[in-house]
Amino acid sequence: MIRLIFLIPLFLIHKDCKSQNEVKNASLKYSTAMQRLLIKIVGTYLYNIYQWQNDYEGEGLNHSLFVNESFDDGSPLPGKELIERKNISGAIQLLTTLRGEDRIKLLLQLGGHFLFKPGLDKRDMSNAHNFLMEALALSDSLGISKWKNGSRSMLGKYYYQERDFKKCKTYLSEVVDACNKSGDTVALAKALGERGTYELFNDTSKLSDITKALELFRKRNDKLGQIEMLSKVAEVAEIHFIYGLWLECEKEWLESVDLEKEIGFRHIHYYYDVLAFFEQATGNTNIALSYANKAISTMEETNDLAFSSHFYFREGNIYGGDWGLGQIQLLVSKIHGIFRRRQHKSLMVLRFCLVIK
Repeated sequence: MIRLIFLIPLFLIHKDCKSQNEVKNASLKYSTAMQRLLIKIVGTYLYNIYQWQNDYEGEGLNHSLFVNESFDDGSPLPGKELIERKNISGAIQLLTTLRGEDRIKLLLQLGGHFLFKPGLDKRDMSNAHNFLMEALALSDSLGISKWKNGSRSMLGKYYYQERDFKKCKTYLSEVVDACNKSGDTVALAKALGERGTYELFNDTSKLSDITKALELFRKRNDKLGQIEMLSKVAEVAEIHFIYGLWLECEKEWLESVDLEKEIGFRHIHYYYDVLAFFEQATGNTNIALSYANKAISTMEETNDLAFSSHFYFREGNIYGGDWGLGQIQLLVSKIHGIFRRRQHKSLMVLRFCLVIK
C-alpha cells in the first residue's frame, strides 16, 4: 500500500511537461557527429523504457542528422535544403534536372525522407523503394564504390522496415564485403557496426559484428572515431542486457561514461539512469541512489529536461523501495523535497503529496 501511495504522485508528472521543456539545451553546441550520438543514445533509451512501442528511427529527428548518415560525408548535397524545409515536390522537380552523382545524392535523400517518416505508410514505403532502387542502379552503372555502398546501406534499412530481414542482411553484407576488399578499415568498422545494428537479437552474428566494429574503432585515435565507438559500446551493452549479462553491461556503460567525458559529451545522465536501474534490480540500493542522484544532477546541468519525469521517478522509486509504515511521513517529506528542489510547477503533484502528508 505504501508503495502504491508513493507511485501515484510520481505518475502524475507528465513526460512532456511544458514547464520543463522551455529551456536552452547544451546539445546546441555539439558538432554534427556528437548530435548524432545524442540522437542514438536518447532513441535507444526511450525505445527501451517504452517497451519498444515508439518508432525508434522516425519521429522528430532532423533529416540530415539521421537520414543521411549512410552516405553524408559533409560534402554538398543537392536538394538538401528543400527536403529540410519539407518542400518535397521542389526536390522531386530538381531531380529531373540532375544527372550522375548529383542525381544519386538526391535519390538517396528522397529515399531516406520517405523511409524514415514516422509509421509505415505503404505509399511512403513505395516511394522510398523506387528512389533507392534507382539510386542503386545508377550507382552500379557508374561504378563508384561510395554510392554503390551507400545505396545498398539504405536498401538494407528499407528491407528492415519491411521486416524482410534476410534481404536487409544481404544488402548490408554486400557493403561489409566491399569495404573488406578495399582495405578501408574505417569504412569496414562502420559497415560492420551498421550490419550488427540491424541484425535481430537472435542472430548469433549480431554481437560478433558489433564487437568487431568496436575493436576497429578502438584502434583509431581521433575524436570522431571515439564518438562512433561510443554508440557501438552502447549497442553492445544493450545486447548484453537483453541476454542477461548484467555485469558486462555495467562495465560497458561505465566505459561509455568515461569516454563521453573525455570528448566533452555532457549528456551522460541516460547512462546513470540505466545504471541506477541495474543497481536497484540487483539489490544495491545505496549505489542505485547515488547513480540516480548523478543522473538528475547531470540532467539539470545540461537543461535536458524533456524526459525528467523518468529520472525523478527513478530516484523516488529507489527512496520508497524498502520503507515501512512508521516511515511514511519521512518518505513523503523526501518526495516533497525532490519536487521543491527541482522547482516543479505541477500543483497537482505538490497538493497530492501534502494531502498524503
